[in-house]
Amino acid sequence: MRTIAGYHVLHPQKDRAAYMDALMAADLVSTATYPDGFDAIVEDIAELVRKKMAADNKKPMAITLGANYVGLLEYYQNHLDGLLSEEEKAFQRQFVPLVASIIYRSSSYASGEQLAKDPLAVQGDDWDYLQVEQSAFRFGEEYELPKFFLPEDDILKLMTLKIWIGNTLHCSYAFLGHYYGLSYTCESARNDYVSRCAYYASDEGYTALAHKFGLPLPRPKEEEEEIWHFYRNEALKDSLLRVAADPIRKLGRNERFIGPALMCLEYDVIPAFICHNAAYGFTYKNEADPTSLSLLNMVAQRGIEAAVEEVCGLDLSKEGERLIHRLIVASYREICDYNPTNAF
Repeated sequence: MRTIAGYHVLHPQKDRAAYMDALMAADLVSTATYPDGFDAIVEDIAELVRKKMAADNKKPMAITLGANYVGLLEYYQNHLDGLLSEEEKAFQRQFVPLVASIIYRSSSYASGEQLAKDPLAVQGDDWDYLQVEQSAFRFGEEYELPKFFLPEDDILKLMTLKIWIGNTLHCSYAFLGHYYGLSYTCESARNDYVSRCAYYASDEGYTALAHKFGLPLPRPKEEEEEIWHFYRNEALKDSLLRVAADPIRKLGRNERFIGPALMCLEYDVIPAFICHNAAYGFTYKNEADPTSLSLLNMVAQRGIEAAVEEVCGLDLSKEGERLIHRLIVASYREICDYNPTNAF
C-alpha cells in the first residue's frame, strides 16, 4: 500500500478564489472527470483565460484533458470557443492550450482492509506514464515536461483504439459477468461464455479500426495474449459494479458499444457480438446505481425498442443504424426472461 502525501485539496465552488488563484499560478493542470463534468470545467477554463488576460499574465501553461471519451479535445475546444471572444480565443490557444491525453489506468474499489487503514484508499494498477499530444504544448524547447509524460503524435487514434476495443471488452465483462452472477473482471475473463463474447466483440472493433488506421490483420497474437493475461490477473480485483456503473452513458452513441458498432458498418464488419453484449446493459440492475434503475424503468415503461433507440442515440431512418437497433433488440429478447408464448 502506497501513501500519497503533500497535496492540497480545494473545492472549485466553496474555495473559488483560492481555486482560481491555484489555476493562475500553475504550469500544468490536468482534468480527469466523467462527461457530466465537462461543461463546468470549460466554464472554469474560460474564467481562467479572462483572468490571465486581465492580469497580462502570458506565462505559458497547459491543460491536459483526461476522460474515456472519443473526441474529447474537440468537445472541450468547441464548447470553450462558444464562451470566448475572438481575442480571448487567440490568447487561449497561445497561452492556455488544451492538450489531449489518454489514461491507461484500472482503478477499483478499495478492500475493507485498505479502507480500515485509510478511508481515502483506492486500488489500482501501476501504469507509470501519461500519453499526451506532443504538438499541443506551447512552453518552448527549454521547458522540460514531467518525466511521466509520454509524447504521442495522434492521441485521437490511440483514444479510439482504447475505447472501442479495450473499453468495449472491459464493459462486456461487466454487463455479462454481472448478469451471470460474477463479481470481478478477472472472474469474467476466466468464464468461458463471458470471455468468448467479450473477445469476439473486441475482435469486431479491432477489425474495423484496423481498416481505418492501417493496423495489421489478423491482430498480432502477442497483443491478444497480453490483454488476456492482464484481465485474468486475480491480484487486481476490479469490481464489475464499478465497470458497469452509469449504463445509460456507456450505451450512448459515442461510447463503448455503439461507437465501434457504427464504425464496423463502415468497413463491412457485422457488429454481432458488440450488439449482443450491449443488450446485457439493458438488463443491468444495481440498486445503488440510479441510472441502472432509470434504464430498467425505461425498458419496463416504454419497451426495449424505444429504450434502445433513445439510449443508444440511433437514427432509425438510416439502414445501418436500424441494423444495430435490431441486433441489440433481438439479443435482449434472447437473454431476457419474458416468453410471449406463455400468454397463449
